[in-house]
Amino acid sequence: MKGAAIRLAPAVAVLLLSAASLRAGGVVNDPDPWEERFFSVILSEEERGDYLRLDGNRRDEWRRVFWAERDPTPTTEMNELELEHQRRVVRAIGDFRDDEDRFVWDDRARAAIRFDFPDRKDDFPDRDGARREIWRYGDMLLWFEDVDESGAYVQLLVPGGDGDEPALVSPRTGAVPDSRERLERAFDRLEIDRDRGGADAARGAERWRNAPVRYEFDPKEGDGIEFIVEPRAAAGVGGGDLLVSLFVPEGALSLEGRGEHRHARIEMRLAAWDEGYHLSASKEETRVLRDPALDGRAGFLVADSLVVPPGPCRVAVRLADRLSGNASSRTVSFDVPDFSGEEVRIGGPILATAIRRLSGGDGTILRRGNRIEPRPGGVFRADEKAYVYFEIYNLGIGRDERCHFKIVYRLEGEPGGEYSCKLGGDEGGKLRSGEEKRSRVMSRETVAERRVSLDLSSLPAGRYTLFVRVDDETTGGSAAIEAPFRVEVP
Repeated sequence: MKGAAIRLAPAVAVLLLSAASLRAGGVVNDPDPWEERFFSVILSEEERGDYLRLDGNRRDEWRRVFWAERDPTPTTEMNELELEHQRRVVRAIGDFRDDEDRFVWDDRARAAIRFDFPDRKDDFPDRDGARREIWRYGDMLLWFEDVDESGAYVQLLVPGGDGDEPALVSPRTGAVPDSRERLERAFDRLEIDRDRGGADAARGAERWRNAPVRYEFDPKEGDGIEFIVEPRAAAGVGGGDLLVSLFVPEGALSLEGRGEHRHARIEMRLAAWDEGYHLSASKEETRVLRDPALDGRAGFLVADSLVVPPGPCRVAVRLADRLSGNASSRTVSFDVPDFSGEEVRIGGPILATAIRRLSGGDGTILRRGNRIEPRPGGVFRADEKAYVYFEIYNLGIGRDERCHFKIVYRLEGEPGGEYSCKLGGDEGGKLRSGEEKRSRVMSRETVAERRVSLDLSSLPAGRYTLFVRVDDETTGGSAAIEAPFRVEVP
């Protein structure tokens, strides 16, 4: 797992070692691939200013966070985008050389690092004999010229104003008066359709000016795996328990075995980073999941937890199918509350299809003796019951050495009008639109849990939110949570 310090992945290290011997016999003055210019060229103007104002150590930290924010597979050891950047740098150092075999830091090298090397490169002189190159990508092209015959090429395309066609502008002579004719002559010679070439040139000019960098990386492996990830937080030992639930649709994983023994095999990696992109916790497990069709489910449920410090965090999940080789990653942001102290706090809520007083099983969360089957995404059929689980912390102790508190429920929905649903579990009665349902509770502990069910059969299809507020009668403190869900017609 990627840690807090800057570390070289083995593949990056190999690239950098390769850079040290780009030419047989070596070139003493070849640049270090880690030089500032190779990194700052991919930054926006604002980012570059922020970066260059820092001293050396702070620049290292800024660079670490920059790549961590863009890591497409944060649960793995390797940051593919950082590796791709270093690959481009190393190749640029090897490819762009002058007549004395020295590296040339010109616009071609900048383009290769920012946009990658072209799909096609055409070298051609024009009537004046100047050396030129046209770089063609899938949907754009760039025009380079050796304007002063030094071997250092300059990109000449600039965007046209107010929808005009792109123009060629030389740093030595300024605007080229016959830009359109030169472009069309080059398109004809290279058998490029003029309209297509003009559109690609316009995109190239615009991206050269405004797009610092372009990477394309799909974190899927094979056909990928569709899944929903939903984090929730509750109090834990040594920090907050980050409860992570996954729903994988039926058919997304390969099955093996027969009859009652049909199952899938997955590898799951979880990781959480704080807002400074320092690794807080990680976990890797291999699991066997029972075929959901055997239990009448629409998909696989997977649940796990990490202990993390309070505050904003970035949660990453990588799911791999051991049978098919397919894999995908998801990353979500989440704020873990601080459950310590003396103020009333609420952990959760967890929307679930069932809450039972049983031991664990596939896809369940175990909390205070409750087996919770989560419903990531919070979508329920009207013929189902929706369960809501939450925990209450830091309740005040009264004179009778017991904790007394009120819970206020309110249901709001987008359908409007009047509606109601029956409450069950630890509550009873009906919850009506526009009204609050209050209950008084007594606990012998400063921590309490509540299990509430909602009978959805009387609710119209649509989106709803269950609002819950806890008022501590001893301390006067209060806390609130929201549980959004959606009801669909079966």
